[in-house]
Amino acid sequence: MSETNLAPNELMTNSSLTPGAYVHIPFCVRKCNYCDFPSVPVAGWDVEEYLDALDQEMAFTGKLAVSSLFVGGGTPSVLTLRQLERLFKGVTRSLTLVPGAEITVEANPGTVDLEKLLLLKQLGVNRLSLGVQSFDDFLLRRLGRIHSAEQAVEAYQLARQAGFANINLDLMHGLPGQTMKAWQKTLQQAVSLRTEHLSVYGLIIEENTPFGDAYDAGSLTLPEEELRADMMLWTKKYLEGEGYKHYEISNYARPGFECRHNQIYWRNLPYLGFGAGAASYWQGIRRTNHADIAKYIAAVKSATAPVAESERADITQQMSETMFLGLRLLSGVNKQQFATRFGQEIDCVYGNQIRELQAKGLLIVDDQSLRLSERGIPL
Repeated sequence: MSETNLAPNELMTNSSLTPGAYVHIPFCVRKCNYCDFPSVPVAGWDVEEYLDALDQEMAFTGKLAVSSLFVGGGTPSVLTLRQLERLFKGVTRSLTLVPGAEITVEANPGTVDLEKLLLLKQLGVNRLSLGVQSFDDFLLRRLGRIHSAEQAVEAYQLARQAGFANINLDLMHGLPGQTMKAWQKTLQQAVSLRTEHLSVYGLIIEENTPFGDAYDAGSLTLPEEELRADMMLWTKKYLEGEGYKHYEISNYARPGFECRHNQIYWRNLPYLGFGAGAASYWQGIRRTNHADIAKYIAAVKSATAPVAESERADITQQMSETMFLGLRLLSGVNKQQFATRFGQEIDCVYGNQIRELQAKGLLIVDDQSLRLSERGIPL
């Protein structure tokens, strides 16, 4: 991949496919100890200047239709009421949301109140994703989160009061100092709230984070691999028993509440990303914006698409990405859809690999699809 200097009209062109749209808000109250996302503490930053750049970048699209909108971060809910209104005015001015579009905003407990949640609902947001991570105050402090377990429950209840009928909770397992009992208690608390969706992630230690530095120094002890695997297996059994559908490796939903936007990624379909560090996959080209906020703003101000890296995926890469992303879905990869999309049968392209994984008991293959087995999912 290489640095690019694209004009806006080279970045966006017409297509018969309707992409999803992601808008990145890189600001938060403070960075969490595990986070390597492109985000910064909001103090000291000119948020209005960033929103100016977002408006201008989104205007490059020429009023393109999008099938979903996901506003992530960072912490989008750290924006003020006026800034949120401005953000959504920019979105609707530059993008056309198709009727019934799923509109998600990420929010963190400790950054929302009833007034802000009511405004989000008024702005058309129909799906809220709350970054809870745990209902254990000790673990929340260790993660560097700004909220308590009580505040997480309060934020959820306020979201219900504001009228949200589709709420996701982000939760994490495999945390330093986390026992199986503590994880079970967190998951049971989430289920007792009757949330529609749960994103359940195992902790990954990333470089250049406080957790990464502590791990390298030998001062961070994680649960044993066997315990982490047991947490994942217990999660599946428990949530399915409570009526949740396990539809993606890390995601569970009540029937009909699967996240439509994220399925665009897993099905390797087109999406547009706006903001610092945001990624796009459009007309076979993958692009990533400058993660550095100042660089991003400067590029947009000069009427240049703020792209740091760009790569055209050839047919072999597109097929490979469709396979490894699609196998994250519990429904797997549809054979007919693959053949229609690429003009080749899956078995002709990946026959040897498929047979090898079948022999190891990691893959289930039938006439319609291929998907991970119960044994293959944890691996």
